[in-house]
Amino acid sequence: MVRTLIEVFARPHFMPAETVTYGIQGPAPTTADRVAGNWVQAQGVRNAAGQMVLPDGVVSCPTDAPSDCGVPGLGPGSYNWVVYQPADRFWEFQAIETGVFVALAAALLWFAVRRIRRIA
Repeated sequence: MVRTLIEVFARPHFMPAETVTYGIQGPAPTTADRVAGNWVQAQGVRNAAGQMVLPDGVVSCPTDAPSDCGVPGLGPGSYNWVVYQPADRFWEFQAIETGVFVALAAALLWFAVRRIRRIA
């Protein structure tokens, strides 16, 4: 439970994810090329208004007409959107989260020793 709380509530505040956007027309690089080796948390295709048109997908249209791509809802200004954590943050995350768990373990040990001394 503590780990879930850290991942959901604390991690986004001490190291927020990064976002990459790129157009859908022409030979755009794939998501794997843009964020190779990183932790992709979310991706999709958004229209010009920012609404998600294709969740968990990436579109690369060979023409300048988004309607030719076969995805309903695409129009001028549509773009690919990727949210990711850079891979070089892995050890920073590990160090911070290990510190939190060591502090919690020390607090629980202190509480247990104090409780045992009071009973004995």
